[in-house]
Amino acid sequence: MSIYKVIAKDEEGKTVTQTTEAENRLALNQILRQEKLIPVSVEEVKKGDKKKWKLIPHGKVNLDDLVIMTRQLATMIDAGIPLLQGLEILTEQSESPVLGTVLQEIRRDVETGKNFSEALGKHPQVFSQMYISMVQAGEESGQLEEILDRLALYMEKTNGIIKKVKSALMYPIIVSCIAFLITLLLILKVVPVFKGIFDSFGAPLPPATAFLIFLSDFLRRYLIFEILAALGGIFFLKNYIGTPLGRKQWDRTKLNMPIFGAIFRKVAVSKFTRTFSTLVKSGVPILTSLEIVGKTAGNTVV
Repeated sequence: MSIYKVIAKDEEGKTVTQTTEAENRLALNQILRQEKLIPVSVEEVKKGDKKKWKLIPHGKVNLDDLVIMTRQLATMIDAGIPLLQGLEILTEQSESPVLGTVLQEIRRDVETGKNFSEALGKHPQVFSQMYISMVQAGEESGQLEEILDRLALYMEKTNGIIKKVKSALMYPIIVSCIAFLITLLLILKVVPVFKGIFDSFGAPLPPATAFLIFLSDFLRRYLIFEILAALGGIFFLKNYIGTPLGRKQWDRTKLNMPIFGAIFRKVAVSKFTRTFSTLVKSGVPILTSLEIVGKTAGNTVV
């Protein structure tokens, strides 16, 4: 089997660029005839010339890559480049194996007659319900390039908020971890030294000091069991948060946290309002928009 890069004209006289696999040029002409395309230029693609992606069904796509892809596609459609040709260009230019594979499958689905939004809907691990709904609204209104540009702008702002929140939380988390490790080191290494000094005095110790020494002895004696218990607790908590009830309780706890709760609340409300505004401006019905923002708010309570 050979791969051919074909530039052809359709029934409406529009230029179509596609890559087709066929046994030979005669078989290629039959395929083009069935698709009602008149070939203008046919070029055989040598092995290694065309970028092929391995199927990675469970991979993740970086948000930055998705933003770049969306903005480039919007620019190409606005410049008059057909959707199929734009998807082919993006597939060949993509540096992400996962995104390249997904775009290749989307192009194949669109080529067989599916709507762009339907093709996107087959990849929920990459494209959110909001993304798909906005593209569908753009297709119905004939403003796909404007909707895609608006989507790219929205994702850029969302990505900026996520990075700011992570940056704001990083400092207190690092300080808390260092403080915990220093405290643990003092209890396990320094307190036992003072215990020997206090024992030599033979005098009764204050309650706080006696409790600190007891805590040090307890931690040192059962350290392995305590580590196993901590790992078991983390495993149980992670699985419990994965349940609907556990997720709701965890999200409510996050909103009520001192210091951090206000940050989580502002992020959730900001994400809700920006997403809702973008959907309504794009022509998505209000009830559908509310269903989408309910799933994308990032907090089940909100």
